[in-house]
Formats: sequence, structure tokens, C-alpha cells
Amino acid sequence: MPATILVADDDDALPFLLERAIEKSGYDISMEWVPDGDIAIQYLSRQGDYADIERHPFPAVVLLDLKMPRVTGFEVLEWKRTQPQLETLPVVIWSSSHLAEDRERARKLGATSYFLKPMETGGFMELLAYLKQYCEDHLDESEP
Repeated sequence: MPATILVADDDDALPFLLERAIEKSGYDISMEWVPDGDIAIQYLSRQGDYADIERHPFPAVVLLDLKMPRVTGFEVLEWKRTQPQLETLPVVIWSSSHLAEDRERARKLGATSYFLKPMETGGFMELLAYLKQYCEDHLDESEP
């Protein structure tokens, strides 16, 4: 079973491009996409439809946008800090914010790394290789 990346981003074009890159790369990775932080929390909490682990496998890594409606990426990071069972789940920020204070706040809230978007092909492939490494590192781990 492939490792899963959970992408939380309100712009559906970028996850679409990531999914295409995964397909072209041949990496054994699947992707789940949610359009905002509230739904990301539901997914990680296994609420509603997300309780079905066959349809919605637990992610090896979360790719999180910071600027989303309803619940922001910062709020997801704050929530995650209160969930001891998610302590080891890596969260990679994928944001258009170039602000040093956003990068620092994300780091303080537990983000593993920070990538800027939009990306050119080289940066996009670097992000994908980075995510692949997390997936491989967490392949043998089960859901918390």
C-alpha cells in the first residue's frame, strides 16, 4: 500500500499539479486533498467520512498551506500541538508567504519545513523528493 500525503490547500490547481508530478515520477505515493484547515483537522481526527481508513489512509506527511479560509494552516498547527498522538507526524508548509515572521511562527508551531509557492519545475520536483523521503521514512509506521 502506498504512503499517503495529505494536502490541505484552498487552491485546487496546486494539488492537481502535485498529483500529476507524483504520477510522472513513478513514486509509490498516494495523495489526499482537502480544501481547508477545518477539513484537515477532521481528516486527522478521523471524523465523519474520514473514519474509513480504507478510503482515507492516515498520512505519512501533511503538506499544509498557511492562508486558507475557515481554519488557517497556523490554526491546524496549533491544534496538532494539542494532539499527542500526532506528535511525530511531519508537517511541511507550502505557502505563498515570503514573510520571515510566518516562517518563524510555523517553525515554532512544529512545522518540519517550509516551501514557497508558486514553484518552478525544479522547486516542485525538490518538494516532491522531500515528501517522498518522509513517505519512505514513515512507511512502516501505523496510524497513531
